[in-house]
Amino acid sequence: PNVEANIASLRQKLQIAPAQEAQFSAVANVMRENARAGASAPHQPTANATAVDDLRAEIQYDEVELAGLKRLLPALEALYSTLSPAQRKTADMVFRQGPGG
Repeated sequence: PNVEANIASLRQKLQIAPAQEAQFSAVANVMRENARAGASAPHQPTANATAVDDLRAEIQYDEVELAGLKRLLPALEALYSTLSPAQRKTADMVFRQGPGG
């Protein structure tokens, strides 16, 4: 998925108000950073990889993903604190599916 499309979708779904722009921008920046980090992580082991190689690659990818979630949490907490009850309900549904919606 394209990170910019995910950010645009999130902005539209949450109906970000001008007063929430700084907090939303922080979330968007972390999403971009996480996309760059994820792109550099090995997704697929080589064709002649062993079961051990596969597991190592999976662990490395999961560690990158976990680090990204940890980076996203404080930015999301700051944005969430500015959201209206209706926006929070939408955010709750969107983030159950993942930040890209």
